[in-house]
Amino acid sequence: MTLEERFNALGGTVPRRVLAAGRGPGWLADGLIATEAGRIRLQRYALAGFPPPDRRRLCVVGGEFEAADTLHAAMTRIPDPVAAHAVRNVVVVAVGGRYDGWVTGLPELPDPEEQPGIVAVNAGGAPDEVAAVLAHELAHAWLHLPMVPLSEPRLGPESAACAREVTRAVAVGPSPDQRFQSALFEWQVARLARSWGFTGTAADEAEYGTQLRRARLERDRK
Repeated sequence: MTLEERFNALGGTVPRRVLAAGRGPGWLADGLIATEAGRIRLQRYALAGFPPPDRRRLCVVGGEFEAADTLHAAMTRIPDPVAAHAVRNVVVVAVGGRYDGWVTGLPELPDPEEQPGIVAVNAGGAPDEVAAVLAHELAHAWLHLPMVPLSEPRLGPESAACAREVTRAVAVGPSPDQRFQSALFEWQVARLARSWGFTGTAADEAEYGTQLRRARLERDRK
């Protein structure tokens, strides 16, 4: 990232001279602002004064209680802005493992900034794989989860349009453009997870890069 890109990414909250001297946030990377949602969320975090997230407050629900320690340990490796977003705006649902089903009440999140999102994690795998899946999905929540203000209804016109598009895609299959966009999103989050030090399959940047190249070739042939 150039100096000006870093300055703008942080909403002008860190002086250029500080960034030029290499004293800016160590977690700042271009992958965090690969989408408009990521840029807005990072600026929001910076303008709030870079509040340190209480990672222990990550909301984890589900029957896989044994996985909670793995998930909370993984949170220590998630950079501050993404961790803060996850704690305030995301519910993590642990699935898989030894339980066929479970029920719970809807949890309350601490001071959400937008309509909460749900991250589902297969908690039945090896700890490194579970941790990588969490990192992968939290990167999705940061870069790709729609930003819906708390004041708006959960099911508005955009949700209805999305539902119609999903129904159409299921009926006729995704188009080459849609497959390329999906592959791009997956590569973006695998790259982020890898940059945070995760090594499981969900952080395999090379494999997701191969899938992205295949999707691009398919799109360009149409």
